[in-house]
Amino acid sequence: MSVVPFDPFSRTLFGQPRALITLCLTEMWERFSYYGMRALLVLFMIAPTADGGMGLSAVEAAGIYAVYVSLVYLTPLPGGWIGDRVLGPRRTVFVGGAVIAAGHIVLAIMGGSGLFSRCF
Repeated sequence: MSVVPFDPFSRTLFGQPRALITLCLTEMWERFSYYGMRALLVLFMIAPTADGGMGLSAVEAAGIYAVYVSLVYLTPLPGGWIGDRVLGPRRTVFVGGAVIAAGHIVLAIMGGSGLFSRCF
């Protein structure tokens, strides 16, 4: 087994590849958005419409929340397959970040009057 000598001109940060920084920052923002959404989603859905919420019952809100959390844990399976077989690592990180951003933009713009009222 040969040991690769230290290259002071390689593109590393603290001895780690620079692409790892992009991956870590993407994961950090993904976790931040996921747990932030978990904390506020049900409260937003059960708040009265006069207060800017959706005015749903607690049972409906819990059902939508369950679908949201289920999809968060199930979609990485086909996403990982597509990322490995089709897109490659760079495009996968970019597309994943774009999908997260688009989801939050849709929720912010459409709110209770657009997205859920048309779907449910």
